[in-house]
Amino acid sequence: MRKSTPFLNEEKGFILPIVLLIAALLFLFVSTNITIYHNELTIAKNEISQLKIDTLFQMGRSKLKNEISSLNPRSGTVEYSFPDGDVKISYIRKQEVYELAIYIYTPDKKVFAIANHMEADSPN
Repeated sequence: MRKSTPFLNEEKGFILPIVLLIAALLFLFVSTNITIYHNELTIAKNEISQLKIDTLFQMGRSKLKNEISSLNPRSGTVEYSFPDGDVKISYIRKQEVYELAIYIYTPDKKVFAIANHMEADSPN
């Protein structure tokens, strides 16, 4: 005859706390994974946004570098429009260096300001 364990067959409620503990641990595991997934989506969105901003910066600076000889050589402001946003660059020549104030406007109405410099006679 099979010997049954008394704590599983008793009607005093020993099984209920085990079920509640397992359910609580399962809920904790699932809710933690949902939070981690949400955070990963937010991080990915921010990284893509940062990449677009960096690309706009590089494209604007490169375009200014190619056109600087045809512009006012001392100071000025240029604006460029790209698919991912607009770039406005104010430049002032000091000695052999251009000091740049770069403003990046994204389609989601955010503005980023970057101070940078560029050599005046640099081919790149």
